[in-house]
Amino acid sequence: MLNGAVRRWWLVGLLVIALAMAAGCVTEEYAEETDYILAELGKDSAPSGPLSFGENDEVIVYSADVPDLLADIRSAPLEADKREVVSDYLTLQSRVDCILEGIEESAEENSDLACQGTILVQDVGEHGLPGVAEIMDAINTREDEPTKRGYLSDYIGTWSENQRIERVGESLEQMKRTSGIPLFGALVSAIHNFPIMYEGEILVPEEDIPGLIDDYHDHDTDEARRQTVSDYLSQ
Repeated sequence: MLNGAVRRWWLVGLLVIALAMAAGCVTEEYAEETDYILAELGKDSAPSGPLSFGENDEVIVYSADVPDLLADIRSAPLEADKREVVSDYLTLQSRVDCILEGIEESAEENSDLACQGTILVQDVGEHGLPGVAEIMDAINTREDEPTKRGYLSDYIGTWSENQRIERVGESLEQMKRTSGIPLFGALVSAIHNFPIMYEGEILVPEEDIPGLIDDYHDHDTDEARRQTVSDYLSQ
């Protein structure tokens, strides 16, 4: 039998290892679609219409998005960067689709709208984001599909920034709590040598974490702490 102190250390050790593995392991969800898009947009003559993929000819790149997506791909310096541009676009479109498909049901049930376990629209919005009813009203006032998707793309961009702020804030809070663990807190903090990440993106490199923790906890209110993180991420 492990005594209490050893058991706590064993569990903390597993947590640190799991976090490190999660930080360093990023999978590409849309590998086949990304290959196809890069091949099509890499041709001498760019397509003038939408790009469809799969047995059902599902639209994966909309006509209105082709010029900007092509420009972003061409400006990316490395192949990995080009793939990331496409993957980010496909993730965005998947989230837009999910909101369009689920917003009416969420409005009727006064519930959050979640996609693949992630809440994209809260029943009651916060931190400057609209809630379900507001999103539904905004969609219904737009007459055609491109303008609806454009509005939701802008919304997801703002939502993503909020998610990044939340991710950093939660990580800093967790680190603070970890450092207070009796006997082992200082040791765990010392071996925390991986960055804060979100969806494969490094938000805070490990060398910035100590200073950001100090700045974050210098403030007493949640709003001031959020602003500290927001200012850091906008640098």
